[in-house]
Amino acid sequence: MKTPFSFYTAPEYRDDLLVALQKAKPGDRVLLMSMTMEPTEPIIGAIMRQAELAASRGVHVTIAIDAHSFLVNDRHVPGPLWTRRRLPEKLSPYYKHKLQILERISAFPTGHAVIINTPKNRLSLPIAGRSHIKAAIINDRIYIGGCNLQAAASVDLMVSWKSQSDADGLYAMLQQIIHGRDASRALAGVDRCLTISNHAKLFIDSGKKHQSKILDEALKMIDNAEEWLVITCQFFPNSITAKHLLQAQRRGVKVEIIYSHPAYHGAIGGLGQQVSILRERTRVPRELFAHALGREDPMLHAKLIATDKGVMVGSHNYVRAGVMLGTAEIAFQSMDENLSRSAVETLHRGLHRHVPQG
Repeated sequence: MKTPFSFYTAPEYRDDLLVALQKAKPGDRVLLMSMTMEPTEPIIGAIMRQAELAASRGVHVTIAIDAHSFLVNDRHVPGPLWTRRRLPEKLSPYYKHKLQILERISAFPTGHAVIINTPKNRLSLPIAGRSHIKAAIINDRIYIGGCNLQAAASVDLMVSWKSQSDADGLYAMLQQIIHGRDASRALAGVDRCLTISNHAKLFIDSGKKHQSKILDEALKMIDNAEEWLVITCQFFPNSITAKHLLQAQRRGVKVEIIYSHPAYHGAIGGLGQQVSILRERTRVPRELFAHALGREDPMLHAKLIATDKGVMVGSHNYVRAGVMLGTAEIAFQSMDENLSRSAVETLHRGLHRHVPQG
């Protein structure tokens, strides 16, 4: 039986989203949730413009952007919310442009565009207390994965399917976060698990510090792998995740860890990643670093665990860093090996590689 689930590379997802927004009719619903928004990127600018046009013709458009977009810019330079709890009246053209997009969408009766998870203190750590959820709902179609409304050139993955009941359930939960403006408070610090179509599951981390249902399930998937395992991450998956991957390799699992070059994390972040990799090299064998991407490769942003037992795709990096800081996340899981292989094929398509044989 054909699976209802499909995987998309980042360009495929954004093209699909753009077409769906263009076709949306009055009375339709559209919800977009992203950690970041960068409308200066042509495809992102086009998506935001179509979202505005959709709201103007009576489509119910809801957009939620985490405050991270106003805490730092794409070059890691502090933004207007770094030392404030609210945006000031005077903004630089860069941030004013972002805010005006949200304000124009909200100006229509069927438009609602907000900044969520604004800082609780005047001086905030930009990566703490964030909503890392990336999701889109257009009527009965759902998209879940790693794609922000930013970094269009990065290699990323989204999973998509159609289900009215699944869409209604997720829509209600995300609206709860949006109207509450704070993920952890809206979800009362309780991580959720929703059983969806074809016995798959959706996990939602509330953002409570030191707590992650998604990471717990990800580690179980690593532990249950018997033949092969592919994991992708922006950086080498260190700490407890590395320990579980090492255990998998020792019991005979073919482990492939694909991660971005440290240069993609900026001067300070990149140095931190280099130190982390050097530390992990003293703990795990050299072959687990064999699939690192080079400087010439694109930035990898996909969050995938695929094994001979199943697949998980979402917004979580499957490491403890975000968990310690308190980060709202979302992940899709299916115990279908065929779907797992499909996810790996889509990943390699995004990397412009052929799927290894054997």
